[in-house]
Amino acid sequence: MNILIVHNHIPKPDRGGSELRLSQLIDVLGSEGHSLTFVSLNQCSESKYFNSLVSCGVEVFAGDSERLTLHGIQIPRLWAFKEVIEGHSVDLVILTLWFWNQISIPEHYMDDIRTARPNVPVCVLMDDRHGLRQRQLAAFSHSFTLWESANDYVNRESEIYRRCNAVLAIAPAEAKTARTVAPDVPVFILPFSAPVSADGRSFEKRTGILFVANFSNIAALHSMSWFLRSIWPEIRARLPNVSATIAGTKSREVLPRPIRGISVLGHVDDCADIFGSHRVFVSPIPYGTGIATKNVMAMSFGIPVVTTHFGATSLEIISGVHALISDRADGIADEVVKLYTNPGLWKSIAENGAAHIRDQFSQLRLEEGVREFLSTQISSQLDSYAVGKRSIHLMDRIDPSLREAPSRLECTKIRVGWHLETGDDFVSHHDFESALIQYRHACSWVANSLAHFPEYGRLLVGFRKCYTALNDCEGIHRCELELGRTKQTIPK
Repeated sequence: MNILIVHNHIPKPDRGGSELRLSQLIDVLGSEGHSLTFVSLNQCSESKYFNSLVSCGVEVFAGDSERLTLHGIQIPRLWAFKEVIEGHSVDLVILTLWFWNQISIPEHYMDDIRTARPNVPVCVLMDDRHGLRQRQLAAFSHSFTLWESANDYVNRESEIYRRCNAVLAIAPAEAKTARTVAPDVPVFILPFSAPVSADGRSFEKRTGILFVANFSNIAALHSMSWFLRSIWPEIRARLPNVSATIAGTKSREVLPRPIRGISVLGHVDDCADIFGSHRVFVSPIPYGTGIATKNVMAMSFGIPVVTTHFGATSLEIISGVHALISDRADGIADEVVKLYTNPGLWKSIAENGAAHIRDQFSQLRLEEGVREFLSTQISSQLDSYAVGKRSIHLMDRIDPSLREAPSRLECTKIRVGWHLETGDDFVSHHDFESALIQYRHACSWVANSLAHFPEYGRLLVGFRKCYTALNDCEGIHRCELELGRTKQTIPK
């Protein structure tokens, strides 16, 4: 089978869970004898990852100049997606779903694929419930714009699932979400595979507490802040001689100053040694969906995990059996101290956790999931809902100034202004639901800094008009609170 895979970038399996899962899927598809073509929206900055794909027999195209222009990024045109999709034999397309570039891969590519290859099934690979995770972040941050961008993600995710021919979920919880919003679309579970550790170092031969994260992720920054502010002092007060290690991408950049009792390793290419040498793995995840890959990896290496209910999401683990779980800082500290000082409890949790991961996240499960998916006859037909251009792309096809933007920042400013103007126009025609869609698009582009946008007050008033017309009391209340908090000048 000839399979086309499209992702935001060339996968870096040593940098994050979703990257590892995608790399494993590519390996399994290749080992099953399928011919693979990989398209990366962004250029590849590190040749070792590009070369790794090529060495596996994958044909790679990186840096889609046509689409990057829509983000204010100008690069030489070396190839075009239209030429790739029309010039290759394609039996199946897999599109990954993330909103890293605000416009997801399915939103960027699905229409062109449907036009060029109307009889080819298009599948969406999901790792996360992005709208739900964004809502959790909004609640954690008390952010109006993050809440509205979460509403935007929820609507767009649902639309993407309904428009594709199959969803490839990472775990049952994610599969349930896809089935709920798109009951007619088949859903398959393709987990990632955790390594089986041969390192069985005992309680006595391990020392210290380990914290690992990818600090490019805002949730990891919040987790680390919570650990250092509220959890680590509690642990040190009861175990004054214990040390902790913080490792992961950008850990040295975010923690440049020494912290008593803590060493910072930075990015680690192979985590086997640090997982095998530390006694307790602490993972205070304050919010999130999908699978916490670091927890799975730690458990697979036989290091007991202390985490939150968010960190246990989709792992199907039982607190006190496979790991220890608490959502309070003092509770997490208590559980860490218990594991660190009780050899019997440590051994029980370590063994049970490792056995659970071997059973639920094995290479065999991934291979069986892939075979089941590929052996199923997937229709390429679309229902009437899937026809037509999406609202997130209206501007791309109407306003030529977008392609002339000199930078990503200027491009974003143009987009936010356009969505605001379009929303206001819908309001003037009393189409408040369409206006909400446009206002939420604006929030998604600069959710963390939209409050500094010169016309933020105007946007808030637009939201308030929509929620008032739609009798949404909760929405009105949020708008009033945000208007009062920001003290924006309210346009008449």
